Amino acid sequence: STNVEGGLPCQRKKFWWIGFLFLIVNASVIDVFAFSLAPITLIAPFTGVTIVFTSWLASSGMLFVKETLDVWDATSTGITLAGVTITSMYGPHESVAPDMTNTWKYFSQPDFVTCVGALIIVLVFGWALVGVDAVSLIKNSRDVKTVSARAQTGRILLYAFSAAFAGSMSMLLLKVIGTGIKNSLESNFAVPLVTPGWLLCLCGLITCAVVQLMFLHRTLANSPVSYGVPTYQTLLTLLTILLGGIFFSEFRKQGWFTMTIFGTGVGLALFGVALHTTHRSQAEHAQNYAGAPSGAP
Repeated sequence: STNVEGGLPCQRKKFWWIGFLFLIVNASVIDVFAFSLAPITLIAPFTGVTIVFTSWLASSGMLFVKETLDVWDATSTGITLAGVTITSMYGPHESVAPDMTNTWKYFSQPDFVTCVGALIIVLVFGWALVGVDAVSLIKNSRDVKTVSARAQTGRILLYAFSAAFAGSMSMLLLKVIGTGIKNSLESNFAVPLVTPGWLLCLCGLITCAVVQLMFLHRTLANSPVSYGVPTYQTLLTLLTILLGGIFFSEFRKQGWFTMTIFGTGVGLALFGVALHTTHRSQAEHAQNYAGAPSGAP
């Protein structure tokens, strides 16, 4: 949308609305069923498949984006997918999902509150270091290209992290909502569905989905698709596994051996993302500043 219809008003951006439809409507409907049937830590790694399809689409030029993938891109993407596969195989496969009468107890778990608090602190420090104007985040999709390659990489990583954090909370809330629907249907509505906790989760889901879409759009607007999407998807996978595993107590039944392999897979996925983002950011920065005056940053 940014490449093809960036100058159009929002109501006329058909590709933006198609993307919104796929991201919000389809994901909300389909994910509700998926998350109600399986542990979130088992489902989350499958988002890594998006990395393969997105890289292929970006290199094919079918959707108005034509990006060249080299050996470095293929290698780093393969490492990332290997890590995601390991986390899927050795991650927790059992989940204790709450019904709508004890949702508050799950959200108030000390380890979950600590984890969310730590992630928020990382975001606060990240935004303080980047120093992006809040007004510009709302009015403009693209950053002004006046920073170094390292600074621009930091910004894109922060955008992707913000989108992934909101996305992971969306997936968590989707599972809570989906489980509530499933329990009510299985009990012929003897278990109440529309409770204050369920309504709060629904409002939180809508808020997180909007924030996720906003920062994902900004991530893609300021980076190549083959860089922004793998970064976002891997961060989304890891944060969803972390938050979901803690919230639904999916880590408590894991032995030390499986948790070690699971942690190895997480580290491998992060290593692949680090390789991919470093190479992509340098290539993008070199392309943007090719032929710039000698005094340009």
